[in-house]
Amino acid sequence: MTRIEDGDRRGRPDIAFFCLQSILETPLCKSGLVSIHIHTQQGKVIEVRKDVRLPRNYDRFVGLIEQLLLRGRVPPEGEPLLRILQTDITTLMDKLRGQDGLTFLAVEGGEHVSMVGLQQALPEETETPVIIGIGAFPHGDFKMISHDQFSKSIELDKEVMMAWHVCSELVWSYTQKHNIISERYKQTE
Repeated sequence: MTRIEDGDRRGRPDIAFFCLQSILETPLCKSGLVSIHIHTQQGKVIEVRKDVRLPRNYDRFVGLIEQLLLRGRVPPEGEPLLRILQTDITTLMDKLRGQDGLTFLAVEGGEHVSMVGLQQALPEETETPVIIGIGAFPHGDFKMISHDQFSKSIELDKEVMMAWHVCSELVWSYTQKHNIISERYKQTE
């Protein structure tokens, strides 16, 4: 990878794998309150259905992504669990954000935000869209997406954090702010 242009930003589907694993099994996602999209180095936008159960084995995940990139969707027939959207990331963000949405970019060098500060910055209503961009590459900055597309760049710690840990922190902050777990228990009573 070191000989390829932008090699430090390629070849790490394991980062996306761990991020997806840390998001998809949360009460927030199981409540249907998460929309997950992956933006690739080549500019493709992958939509991940909220109820997808990804393989726990990394090698099987890689095979699934290979099928997705070859066929444009997984599975090839029926309702897609993963699919490549025919849109660019800017158009998708505009659509998801709507008029009232908030956008955060979790990035090294952003404004330090404590967990309490993050919860305070999140909207009071779950109907207000929140888009959070997280870099799932080993080094460098976002290339195909501009910091200007986000209202705020945030940093959760003074040291670099693994992307999947950032995903977990953000999901659990939102979960706590909106009492998602309590609400899920109320629904079963």
